[in-house]
Amino acid sequence: MVEKNAQPFDNTIMDKLTSISSGAIVINDQDDSITTSYFMNSGDNSILLVDLGKILENEGLLAGESISGMLTPETGIKAQFDVTAPAVFSS
Repeated sequence: MVEKNAQPFDNTIMDKLTSISSGAIVINDQDDSITTSYFMNSGDNSILLVDLGKILENEGLLAGESISGMLTPETGIKAQFDVTAPAVFSS
């Protein structure tokens, strides 16, 4: 799912994510390749959205927990990611 000009924590985007789907917020996509074909070209930038609460058993990362992984496209360069939850969550 790709939403153009969306806000990162827009509830309509996050509500659409499932345990087997992800979303993207397009930052730069001059030729609309992301929004029309779900492919990124050189120079394209986007934010990948994943609802960890729907993937992990404890409904997301606990304070101080980390998760790492690798994004492997069909063509292009692999990208590694590392995410650490804040030590304290506040509401």
